[in-house]
Amino acid sequence: MRLSAVLLLSSCLLAPQVARAQDTTVLAKADLDSLRAKMQEWMKTRAQARDADDSRKEGARKKEEAAREKFMKDWDTKTAKKNALASAADLRAVFAGCFEYERVTGTGDVRPHKAKNMVPYDALVPKKYKSDVPTPTLVVLRGHDGKVWMPATEWHAATWKAAADAADYLVVMPSLDNSLDFDPAVDLGKPEGEAATGARNLAVVGGIGAANQSFNIDRDRLYLDCAKGTCAFAVRVATYFPNLFAGIVLRHPSDVGDVRLDSLAGLPVLLLRTDETKAAADKLAEALNKLPGGAATVLDAKGTYPYAESAADIAGWIKGKVRNLVRPHVIVANTHDRFRKAYWVQMGLAERLADVSAENLPLLEVKADRATNTITITSKSVSDCRLMLNDALVDLEKDVTLVVNGKARKSARIPRDSIKRLAETVFQVRDNTALFTAEQIVDLKDTEAPAGAKSGAGAK
Repeated sequence: MRLSAVLLLSSCLLAPQVARAQDTTVLAKADLDSLRAKMQEWMKTRAQARDADDSRKEGARKKEEAAREKFMKDWDTKTAKKNALASAADLRAVFAGCFEYERVTGTGDVRPHKAKNMVPYDALVPKKYKSDVPTPTLVVLRGHDGKVWMPATEWHAATWKAAADAADYLVVMPSLDNSLDFDPAVDLGKPEGEAATGARNLAVVGGIGAANQSFNIDRDRLYLDCAKGTCAFAVRVATYFPNLFAGIVLRHPSDVGDVRLDSLAGLPVLLLRTDETKAAADKLAEALNKLPGGAATVLDAKGTYPYAESAADIAGWIKGKVRNLVRPHVIVANTHDRFRKAYWVQMGLAERLADVSAENLPLLEVKADRATNTITITSKSVSDCRLMLNDALVDLEKDVTLVVNGKARKSARIPRDSIKRLAETVFQVRDNTALFTAEQIVDLKDTEAPAGAKSGAGAK
C-alpha cells in the first residue's frame, strides 16, 4: 500500500453518534432495506469496475452505471417527501454493510497475510468472525528483543491469548522490518527524517489499510496496542491521525519529548506502569489529562513484561471504548506539515512548523454548538480551514453562525451535498461511517466578511 493509500485511510470521516432525533429514521424500514440492497449492489459493481482488466473494463463500467442509476431512482422516489440526507440514522442504515468481504473461516490462530500490491501483516481471525458483521479490531505492534521484532505468534501468546474477551477481536499485527527503529525522534526538516517517518507510517497504517480491504473491521472500535520500542511512535502517529483509533495501550511508556499532544484531547490512552516506566507514564498521563476531555488511565502492570497477567485488565479497559468522530470540540495541533486533520476539521494553508517559533506553531480549536447552531473557531498561524459537517454537528436546515477568532460572521445556510457524491466518498475511503453531507471552507484571515459555503450538487 502506497503512502497515498495511507493518507486516504487516515481521512476516515464521520460516524454520526449524537443522541437525539438523529437516532430516529425518517424512512420506513422497508424503504431502508430496499435502498441498502441497492447501495450494496452499487458498491459491489463499483469495485468490480475498478479492478477489472482492460478486456472487461467497459462491461464492468456499464454494470456499475446501471446499479448506480437503479439506486438513484429508488432514492429519489423514497426521499421525495422525506429528507433522509438530514438523518444520520437513515444514512447509517442505507450504508450499513455496503462493502463486500470475502467469506473467511476464523481459526483463532495467527497467520501471515499478503495481498497483491498491499502491505503484509499477520492476523488472527476469531472463530466468531462473520464477513458481514463489523468486528472490533486490535492493532498490535510486537515487542523488540534487542535484535529483532518478536514473531507474531509468540507475541500474541505473551499478551492477548490470556484474555478471554480477546476471542471477540480481530487481531492485526503489522509486519515490522528489523531495519525499522520506531521510537527515536527524527528531524522532519531533513530528507532522511521524512523518509523514516514515511516508512514507519507505511508499515503500521498501511498494514491497517491492507487488513481493512480484506476484513470487516469495525472502524469505530479499532485499538492500538504498543510495546517497548513503539510506544513513543504510537503517540506521534496518533497526533498524525487522531481519529483513527478508539483507544491506545502503551505497555512500556517512554519519554515522548516535546511532541505537541493537543490533537489527542479526549482520546483514551492506557499506560501500564512499572518502577522502570513510572516517571514517563505519570508525566505523559498528566499532560494528556490536562487537555480538554483528558482520558488517560494509568494501571500498575502485573507480572513481567509484556504483562500477560494484565491481559484481563487491558481488555476490560478497552471494552466500551468507541471513537466519537462527531465530538463537538476538536483541536488540531499538527506535528507534521502533511498531517493536519483531526475528526471533522482540517487545516488548509498554514505556516510550516520549521518556520515559526514554538509559541506561533499552527493551531486550530473548533467547537460546534448545535443548540445555538454556532461553530466557533480559534486559530493561530493558519490561513484557512475545511469543516466537514452533517446534521449531527449542526442543523443544516437552519442558518449556521461562524465565530472566527472572536468575531461573529453573518449567519448563512451550508448546503448539503448529494447522496451520489457521498457514496463516492464512502467508496474511496472504504469506510461506511464516512457520512459527511456538507463542507465549509473558512477563510480565517478575513474576519469581517461573511463566510461563503462550498456548495454541493444539491440536496438529493
